[in-house]
Order: sequence, then structure tokens, then C-alpha cells
Amino acid sequence: MPMFTGKRKPTDMPSWLFPDGTRFDYTSAVRADTTRQDFSVEPRHWYVDATIRCDRCEQDFLFSADEQRFWYEE
Repeated sequence: MPMFTGKRKPTDMPSWLFPDGTRFDYTSAVRADTTRQDFSVEPRHWYVDATIRCDRCEQDFLFSADEQRFWYEE
């Protein structure tokens, strides 16, 4: 059974949700609608602006909270 960490606070989200994350802006936190997600292990309870390092080009890019909501719920 999943642990659902981060359910109450975005700062408690498990780090494996963003394994290549370099920065997180928790002030951008948006509550997720877990009923709209199709997850296999654990839902995302929050979306936060996350700076992630690309494996291919090794450049940082911003995966915004709005983009994440679209990606996981639409």
C-alpha cells in the first residue's frame, strides 16, 4: 500500500517524484486532484515549479506546476 507522503504539505513530497530535480519553488504549490490522475504507485498531491536537469542535453528546464497539472490530470 502506498505511503502517500506529501499529502498535507508540498515540502513533504517524496524526492523520487523528481529524481533529476535541482530546485523546487514551494511557493508555487497547487493542490492536485488525485481523482483525475492515473498513477501506478503513488499520486501526486501537489504540483510545484520544479527545475529539472535534462538527461540528454544536461541543461536545466522548468517543469511548472501548471504544466504538471495538465500532464497528470488531462
